[in-house]
Amino acid sequence: MVCGILRCSGADSSQRVVVLGEYIFKVLKGRVTILGATLSPDGTAGGVHIYAPSSHSLPVIRYLESEDSEVIIRDRKSTRLNSSHR
Repeated sequence: MVCGILRCSGADSSQRVVVLGEYIFKVLKGRVTILGATLSPDGTAGGVHIYAPSSHSLPVIRYLESEDSEVIIRDRKSTRLNSSHR
């Protein structure tokens, strides 16, 4: 799995990201929607565990219009995002 920080400026708000597998998702800046929920840095402070197998519909991460956003996606087996999640 490729892990890292994804950035989107307000001008690119129509962009969407789909990630396959098990990962931890965290919003660093701005707001995004995933599975119909709007998430912000406060709501994802500890990281949100996402399970997205290829046998199911994959969750789409959408950037909200007119906001600069940053999200981080890490392999669930990695403990670098937050040491309390193993």
